[in-house]
Amino acid sequence: MRYIGNMSSTPYPNWATWRPDLAYQGVYKVFAFVPAIHGTTTNARYVVHHVNGSKHETETVVSVNQSMYDDAWFDLGTYRFWDGLYGYVYLDNITGEPNGTKELSFDAIKFVQFRMFLPAIRE
Repeated sequence: MRYIGNMSSTPYPNWATWRPDLAYQGVYKVFAFVPAIHGTTTNARYVVHHVNGSKHETETVVSVNQSMYDDAWFDLGTYRFWDGLYGYVYLDNITGEPNGTKELSFDAIKFVQFRMFLPAIRE
C-alpha cells in the first residue's frame, strides 16, 4: 500500500497505473481496494481505460470518497476490455481539495471477468 498527500492541481502529479495482461477480451468488473488508513480524500479520481460499445478505446472517470472505505473493495464499474495489455486503471493525487489536507491510498486493483452461463435447452 502506498499513500500520498493530495494536491488541488499541479502539472506534475504523483500517479500509479494498474495494467493487467488479460487473457481474454470481454466484459470485466473492476474493483479497487482502500486500506483502513490513509484514504481520507473525498475525491479520488480513478480513470478506467477500456473499449466502448463501438470498439474504440475510451476512458471513464470514477470519483470515489475513499474515507468511506475501511479495508474494503469497491466497485469501479463493468467495462469491456481487449485481451492483452490495452486496458488499465490510472490514479493520481489531484483531487481538487486544498493542498495537503487529505491523503490518497494507492493499493490493489482487481479485474474480474464477467461470464454468463446459459443452461442447456432440452427439447
